[in-house]
Amino acid sequence: METPVKYLIVCLLVVASLVACSKKSDNREARAPEVGLGVPGNTPTCTAGQQAVGRIYESGNTASNSSLTFEQRVKGLLSATVDPQFFGTISGSGNDAQNGVTIEGRLRYDANGTVLLDQSNVKIMIYDSFVGQLDSQQQVIQAYPINFNAAAAGTMNLQTKVFMLKFKDEFGEITLNGTVNAANVSGTISYQNDKNVTGGSLSAGFLGEFSIATCGWIN
Repeated sequence: METPVKYLIVCLLVVASLVACSKKSDNREARAPEVGLGVPGNTPTCTAGQQAVGRIYESGNTASNSSLTFEQRVKGLLSATVDPQFFGTISGSGNDAQNGVTIEGRLRYDANGTVLLDQSNVKIMIYDSFVGQLDSQQQVIQAYPINFNAAAAGTMNLQTKVFMLKFKDEFGEITLNGTVNAANVSGTISYQNDKNVTGGSLSAGFLGEFSIATCGWIN
């Protein structure tokens, strides 16, 4: 009887490993095409020591009003386009170089403060714990991008330097509310999904705070 029991244990371990591997799937289709940040002939003017790539991170901001963790909120955003089970852990510290959520973008406006929607854009990259590992096809898992080539709505107050940018596609919308100063752009980001690929309820709410060098955001 010992041999069949050992065989059964081995089989269960193999199945378990296959299930674990299945979550590191190559079925992580990106949301929207590659975004061309900025406008032709216009590049970030950040100097050495300044980062044109910012972070979205966990905070104690009361705007969250949520018992969900940062990882749960990010996976809620992802549920509009991909099954969240295909993602591992996601750090909300904002300081983890290998894991977390980055943000790049451009806010363009004219002398009257009118936001130039077709020249304002955003690119969010989600680096979970599976990034860099091999998927079921033995391909290296990449960070997951959420891209918007143009804003759907936006406002900019030239006196207070307070702005709002809204990006929308067939899967839902993302809204940034922030403030610009000479060094940094910071604020909060929220989302509203219009789809759920698993058939569950639509996810929405506060995602986190964001911060990025002004040189990378205004140009």
